Amino acid sequence: MPCPMCMSAIFWSRIKKIHYACDAADAEAIGFDDQEFYRQLAKPLAERAIPVVQDKTCYDEALACYRSWADNDKRTPY
Repeated sequence: MPCPMCMSAIFWSRIKKIHYACDAADAEAIGFDDQEFYRQLAKPLAERAIPVVQDKTCYDEALACYRSWADNDKRTPY
């Protein structure tokens, strides 16, 4: 099974089917335990081990970037 980082790339690239050999238990057996990623992502932002805080000081500028991208007729839609 792909790791969380690879799964993110797969979702963003709109891959239609995944083929894999080893599963999460196989990865864990060699020291690649992804379970904490899934546990943390399932929690509300305020309860995660690493604080996640929205910074409103640059919100307007960031939103303008999003809108500029959305208005670009040459963009790749996701």
